[in-house]
Amino acid sequence: MKKVDSGATHISFTSLFQCLAQLASKFPKSSYASYVYSWSKVPAIVSILWLTLSPAAVTMAEGLPSISMFISLAPNPHSYSSPAPPTLSVTATSHASRPLTMLTWHTLLDPHLALRQSAFCITDLTTGTPVPQTTVQLSRAPLQRRAGSPDDRLFLTLFPEQPVTVAIPFGYPVEPNGPPRPAGHPGRMRESARGAIPRSVCGVDGLVAGRRYELRVCGGLKVGWWRWGTREEVLEPEGSREAATLGDSEEGFEIDGEGIEPVVFQVVE
Repeated sequence: MKKVDSGATHISFTSLFQCLAQLASKFPKSSYASYVYSWSKVPAIVSILWLTLSPAAVTMAEGLPSISMFISLAPNPHSYSSPAPPTLSVTATSHASRPLTMLTWHTLLDPHLALRQSAFCITDLTTGTPVPQTTVQLSRAPLQRRAGSPDDRLFLTLFPEQPVTVAIPFGYPVEPNGPPRPAGHPGRMRESARGAIPRSVCGVDGLVAGRRYELRVCGGLKVGWWRWGTREEVLEPEGSREAATLGDSEEGFEIDGEGIEPVVFQVVE
């Protein structure tokens, strides 16, 4: 398990030696202080204190965090006469005993990306078949762990037993600022070497009006980077010249997807 340098909880070996020396100076040399000054004892004492006070020790004592989630879609049913798609909401609750800050990149808590990375699966309940959706492959510069940076929004603090909800439009229109369109709509066709073909489904855009669908989670459950503490403790301050690479993380963990209930919804003209 990796050790984490996380601000308020970080205690250096030098500081521990200084504390031990100050403590020992208050006792006669013939007393327990002589053991502190003994080089055969100091490394063991320091190791015990380090393991007790480090963030990694907290993880070892508590185990990996447990996060529960649920998803919702509103309004339901969705009407294609509406100028906007329904809202997809993802709510997460941490059951850890202290705050933790996680990187939401490639998780359900960055639903804008998750929707385009096949983290949500749609099944047509009329035919019983999965609905192929739009996917994108992204490449980008290394993430920055700095307040005020473009990646600031990707760091989310979860406090114990306090639900946090993130929401996005469930579907992206073909036309800028236009509404989602049902399958077969002329505005959803695009030209290709094979002639005009329909664009891929994205959210409700491209579904068959009058049918019922099931929306369930099928990805985005791996929390690969996180640390104990709040955003203020984990992120480098805005304007700081310190390196703002991600750095070490606590051990990654999976969110239990089996506990996330699917949503049945309908689309109508």
